[in-house]
Amino acid sequence: MTKRLGISVTPMQRFQSFATSQATYYGLIEAQIAGELVPPGLGYDAEGQETTDPKEMLGGAIKVFGGHKGSGLAMIVQILAGPLVGAAFFDTGNDNAGNVVCGINPEFFAGKDRLMEDVSAMGQQVKSSRKAPDVSDILMPGERSNAHYQNVIGAGALEIEDGLWSELQKKAEHRNA
Repeated sequence: MTKRLGISVTPMQRFQSFATSQATYYGLIEAQIAGELVPPGLGYDAEGQETTDPKEMLGGAIKVFGGHKGSGLAMIVQILAGPLVGAAFFDTGNDNAGNVVCGINPEFFAGKDRLMEDVSAMGQQVKSSRKAPDVSDILMPGERSNAHYQNVIGAGALEIEDGLWSELQKKAEHRNA
């Protein structure tokens, strides 16, 4: 299992969190419970053969994103949120999932005001880029998930598939045992 990388630019109230793998662990669990296959190219079975079966992939390996460059970033994130803080990495039997938080004070660099101006200009430039013919809106990273989050908060509930909920409860009971 790979660690997640989360980055927040507080003045912009933006938070981006993503797995450093082609598929998330719980995404594979969800597909397995639903009896669904996953798209090709996400991972391998225990013999190192590509598979679209999430159960086989969970017993094998999930590919990192971004090829060899992505594997370097994934390894650094794994080190920061694993061995650095005494947490689990790969299959060590350690139940500590691991987290590390680093803070950067922009005042030591360009300054908070300059950061806010430049990040805002950067976002405006990206949003105003020329769109492909079939694209109606350019979304910033995290924009779609932030909108989903707001919808869930507004509804006051998050729908979870019954099989997934059952498996999550089993995992929680196993951790607390």
